[in-house]
Amino acid sequence: MPKEGRLVLAGNHTGHLDAQTVKMATWRDLWFISGPEAFQIPVWGFFLRFLKVIPIVPDKGMEALNVAIERLEQDEAVVIFPEGKFTQDGNIDKFHRGVAIIAKKAGAPIIPFAISGGYETWGGHIKFPKLGNKIKIRFGEKIDIDEKTDTREITSELQRIVTEMKLSLEEQKRKEE
Repeated sequence: MPKEGRLVLAGNHTGHLDAQTVKMATWRDLWFISGPEAFQIPVWGFFLRFLKVIPIVPDKGMEALNVAIERLEQDEAVVIFPEGKFTQDGNIDKFHRGVAIIAKKAGAPIIPFAISGGYETWGGHIKFPKLGNKIKIRFGEKIDIDEKTDTREITSELQRIVTEMKLSLEEQKRKEE
């Protein structure tokens, strides 16, 4: 994990603790892109306005991506969950191209990550966190973005890598049990 320089971190979105999991695992100053739902939670939404969170406004998603590109051009790191929402069943949903767009426009590499255990601990379907569950995160090799590479290809390859890493974490968990 590079300690400085522009960087996009992108991975699966398992639940409420994903941002904290990524933050604790990197120890790097990070910006997060978040959907409008997070800002609608009364107390949480208030605090998000003071943290490094870039809100996605409905029907104005490109504005958030442009803010992310500005942050990257200042050699900062941005975290995005390409699924755009929490998983509904623990599986990885279709990735959206926003991650590829910002990485390509900013000339930033992507570090893929996969989270396992977050859905079971405090996924969107659970009202309160379940204590005692383990959440694991794995980071993959840096993906350098070529100007000529199509954003659909980048997105597809990223989803393939994140899916493989998540399956590997789940296999490791089964062996440990």
